[in-house]
Amino acid sequence: RVVPLAIQGGGAMLDEGCIELMHSGQTAGLAGASPYRVQVIDLKPIRNNPQSGAADRYRLVISDGRHYMHAMLSTSLNPMIQRDGIRALSIVRLDNHIMNNVQNRKVIIILKFALISNDQPQIGHPQQCLP
Repeated sequence: RVVPLAIQGGGAMLDEGCIELMHSGQTAGLAGASPYRVQVIDLKPIRNNPQSGAADRYRLVISDGRHYMHAMLSTSLNPMIQRDGIRALSIVRLDNHIMNNVQNRKVIIILKFALISNDQPQIGHPQQCLP
């Protein structure tokens, strides 16, 4: 099992290398794997058609300081965005996620996470994690 290295920036720690691990299918928080600490680089609401009855979703870009990847938040976690003030440059702990292919692109679906800190400087110079 590969363990990500911790990198620090602005007093916050990220698990460098965890984006590559998630991209390859390793899941945080399950089967003894430690949760991953990542930085939210971008967070945008995706509005659904009100007539569809589906809940709005959030699209995120998450980074481990070396790589970044697109993610979607499970709709059950939407209240945490408002309650905890999670926004761009927040550091979060990913406790559980799955990898999905959406329009021929790998996307992390975040099933459980927690806020570590807000208003951190961007850590590292992440590059897109490519297949």
